[in-house]
Amino acid sequence: MFAPDGIHRIYTPLSNSDIRLLTVESCDEGSISCYLHKIPLSVELKYTALSYVWGDQSTKKVIKLNEHLFPVGTNLYKALQDILQLDWFTKDSYLWVDAICINQDDNIEKSKQIPRMAQIYSSASRVIASIVPTDGLTEDDFKLLSGLAQEVKSVRDVGIDPVTLRQSTDEKSGGDSWRQRPYDLLMELTTLPWFSRVWVRQEVALAAEWPTILIGRYQMPMSDLCDLWCTVSNEREMFDQPRLRGMANIRMMIHHTGVVLKELGLALDTSGLLLHVMLSYGVAKATLPHDQIYGLLGQVYALIEKTNNPPLPSQLTPDYTKPYEQVYHEFVVYILEHTGDLRILETVYRELDGVPSWVPDFRYLGSDMTWNIPKVKANLKLSESKNELRVEGVRTSILKAFLPRMANASLCLSDLRDRVNDFEERIIKPSAEITNTPLETVRKKWFDNISKNIKREEEELYQKLLAIIVEQPDINLSEYSLVMDDASVRFLVFLDNIYVLFQNGNFGVCNRRDAVIGEDDILCLFKSAHHPSILRPVASGYVFVASCTLTDYIYSDDIREEWFFNQSQCEVFNLI
Repeated sequence: MFAPDGIHRIYTPLSNSDIRLLTVESCDEGSISCYLHKIPLSVELKYTALSYVWGDQSTKKVIKLNEHLFPVGTNLYKALQDILQLDWFTKDSYLWVDAICINQDDNIEKSKQIPRMAQIYSSASRVIASIVPTDGLTEDDFKLLSGLAQEVKSVRDVGIDPVTLRQSTDEKSGGDSWRQRPYDLLMELTTLPWFSRVWVRQEVALAAEWPTILIGRYQMPMSDLCDLWCTVSNEREMFDQPRLRGMANIRMMIHHTGVVLKELGLALDTSGLLLHVMLSYGVAKATLPHDQIYGLLGQVYALIEKTNNPPLPSQLTPDYTKPYEQVYHEFVVYILEHTGDLRILETVYRELDGVPSWVPDFRYLGSDMTWNIPKVKANLKLSESKNELRVEGVRTSILKAFLPRMANASLCLSDLRDRVNDFEERIIKPSAEITNTPLETVRKKWFDNISKNIKREEEELYQKLLAIIVEQPDINLSEYSLVMDDASVRFLVFLDNIYVLFQNGNFGVCNRRDAVIGEDDILCLFKSAHHPSILRPVASGYVFVASCTLTDYIYSDDIREEWFFNQSQCEVFNLI
């Protein structure tokens, strides 16, 4: 279908100032024909940049590229088809598409072109976000949302903000039931893969204007999407949309840098800007592990330029010839040496080999931690080899017991009852006994400090299962299950954690969901860490196991205060 030597006839080397752009047109029988053009990137150049999800690359469609057959993913093929239907797009319109305009088989070219993507997206006349419809969100569903967004925009244009519009419509409609259908569709939309991709975040943040979402024949500017969200949801629900919030926050910071930094009370240098961007989003997806970092650098470059800070060191320039584990190691060393901020160590999973235990797996960073800025810097020092991290901290306790994740994580009532029983017997009751605290008080502290995302209905469900354990211990529940809904799923996720209990009676959740807990593990507090840390003593030092969130929430507050460490017995932990 595609001769390997054809790649050399399609791609010729780029000069330092050149990028490639496409012109696209339909051919007979609906096929697509494209032509590549090498053009210097300049302010005067008018082109559209495409944002999309690569998707499954095992199935390919074929286009013509410079008269040669060229395979593209099905998502890109659909995006090109949809763009060709747009009224303003002609055969003379220029389009930038990463999968075609960058030679994906040339790692050297990728390492040079990827740092330019910030300029490519910020210089584009418009950015189109092509999203593939699903069974849960059809083109007709998006047409409904697009129409509602237009109505909200027309009202906003006359000076009425979305919150006022929502309250007014609630009053006229006698309640908020009118919001449910668009709210459900927006939830479906924002959980689609496009919103979770690393590169998409950069594309949204750097675009000169908010990107326009394109699904089939229908369009909606992302700015209108955010206004529609504010209209049909409550403020708290909007805040709980980390994907939208992260995109909006970084975009605001890039386009209004001085105002945002002043409001946050931040004066960030180059390393601080890098850390801030990394901590803004949480878990994201990328085809290549390297891109968990490289996909953020365009935003960092833009902020560096806005704040007149020096560039990142040359050794952090994108280099796809390096193993991604090495890339992760080099970046965290730079951040730790320059910021002394241990928040970067927290991940929800870790699948790295060949690097120290304290190197975070950037594929699984925790949720937005930018708000929780430490008041103190960690006292740390890296060894000459950069493989050992010496950190000053306070040893507070030793592990007493732990409860691993559920063997059968299901909504079957018998499994849930057994899990509640195990949790009570192995964690709650021993903690109450150690601290000489009533069981109900221990449970309340758990719900208040650990389970903040759990709502009243899930807490009531826990109490009902607890009552069954006490009053009907022999009842057979194997044939009964909870109905699959948001509340039941939250309850299952809530129970399916690794729980840890320490000898001082404090207990909580291990924040890394794949951690292996050991009986000799200790609890430590480090300056500038987001949470307390679990360490494992070994012959040459300590293994960093994970962070944890504890019921005694004062620990999380204390590690951000200088006075706590001044009055505590500190020691140096050599993390390997």
